[in-house]
Amino acid sequence: MVPEQPSQIKVHYLAPSVNQKEKAKDMTAYVVPDQATHVEYFIHFTHQQFVSNILGRLEESSRKKGDLLFELLPKCLQGAGVTIWSQILEELEVEKKTKDEDLWYACIQRYLEEVAGLKYLKDAAIRFLLNSKKPLEMTPHQYFRRRSTIVGYIESKLLRGNIAMPMQV
Repeated sequence: MVPEQPSQIKVHYLAPSVNQKEKAKDMTAYVVPDQATHVEYFIHFTHQQFVSNILGRLEESSRKKGDLLFELLPKCLQGAGVTIWSQILEELEVEKKTKDEDLWYACIQRYLEEVAGLKYLKDAAIRFLLNSKKPLEMTPHQYFRRRSTIVGYIESKLLRGNIAMPMQV
């Protein structure tokens, strides 16, 4: 029997204060956790809610702190997601490097590639857009909405690839 994905989990974290005289604030947020079942699940739910519900509540100066990003994201993962994330951190030897936003996105890109079982997801998404045709059962509105969603994924920092986005897709 497959375990059921929880709709949301409560994430507790300490939000650092900009003023050094003040203590860090104890905060909570609700996020849909990722269990490494599907790439789009992480992009559409977990990452989006992580950015809005957790990072969105932090001071501007704290949002790009690598240590904080690497501390908070694993709290939004469960099951296989936690295992894959820790393996990627070990492979990339994150502990030996300066943690910053670019390294964090590089880890997320690798995480999504592991979940998909496919390297360079951005390239695969671009090829899909170039070669796909509208299925008969899909309305034109649904088809173009789906394509614009995929273009949004391609333009985000979440997918890694070598192919440049064509002018017209």
